[in-house]
Amino acid sequence: MDLFVTVIVLVTLGVAGWLIYLGTKSKEFKDTVEDIKEEIEDIEEFIESIPSAAELKKMTKAKLVELAAELGVEVDSKKKKAEIVEALDSKR
Repeated sequence: MDLFVTVIVLVTLGVAGWLIYLGTKSKEFKDTVEDIKEEIEDIEEFIESIPSAAELKKMTKAKLVELAAELGVEVDSKKKKAEIVEALDSKR
């Protein structure tokens, strides 16, 4: 009886493994993986597009406020330029 249960469990695990393997070979799975890779590349490009602290310091206050809006960082335009630079640099 124990041998029979063991065989059933092993066959079930084998079938489950095979189904998982086939699932990873499906077009939908591959498309999902490709979509994730594209999103990661987009995020990496976005991060690289954020200017360095030195570059931020060279920008005008108006450009800094504009950049903050583009990046979705809330800054008070009434604050000093150094405070805006610090807020942007902390989001790097």
